[in-house]
Amino acid sequence: MLMLFSPSIFLSTFLFYFNTPLSMAFLIISHTILISVYIYLTLKTTWFSFFLLMVFLSAMAVIFVYISAMASNEMMYLHTSAIFVASMFTVLFMLMLIFTNNTLHLNPFSSTINESSLPSIAITLYKMYSYNTMTLTLTLIVYLLLALIIVVKNASICSAPLRSFK
Repeated sequence: MLMLFSPSIFLSTFLFYFNTPLSMAFLIISHTILISVYIYLTLKTTWFSFFLLMVFLSAMAVIFVYISAMASNEMMYLHTSAIFVASMFTVLFMLMLIFTNNTLHLNPFSSTINESSLPSIAITLYKMYSYNTMTLTLTLIVYLLLALIIVVKNASICSAPLRSFK
């Protein structure tokens, strides 16, 4: 699981170096794919990670249309110092995780529950709403709620596109 964190951290450090909104959108899409793979490997359920991926990609498609209509045509540049800083930050973070004794407990079933005594739908719901994934689930719920509120406020300001074409 440690190997899944390193690309995510590597992509997160690039966010500081990107200037154009389209490159930031690409970065967010890459993060979404990594998070859905991480959720699949953690929970062992494909439907939750696929549903999450489809919701984020459809929201990013709407945001991409608005941003591409507003953004100017400028080239995307990535400096070599950005790659160096991102790789060094990733290596330092991985070393910090390796040398600390805190292990990541990614098993959604604790020792207090017997998996064979529950029906399959209860097991699936328990995996999604267990104590280990509670923070991730609540963060995603709040993020989607805020994204919905922002999109509704942007769309209802003047009931027109954000930039008028002449």
